[in-house]
Amino acid sequence: MKGKISDEDFATMKKAIADEIEHIEHGLKRLDEERSGVQELAKTKEYELKNLAESWKNGDLNYRVELQFALAPEGLHWSVKKGF
Repeated sequence: MKGKISDEDFATMKKAIADEIEHIEHGLKRLDEERSGVQELAKTKEYELKNLAESWKNGDLNYRVELQFALAPEGLHWSVKKGF
């Protein structure tokens, strides 16, 4: 392109750039909210792991099954010799 751009073209580009900036800022805000949520979840899970017996006692059946598979993916094995 040679020469000057028109005021109308400049206004159009300025609007498009402003819209893109707004879109990016909105995405950044969503990512920040998601990061905060993941950090909170990590803190909760860390607490649960530190207090495993309490978490097991307070958890429902689904929670206990999920925890069992997380800790022992191959399943828990019964030992006749050891009794557990």
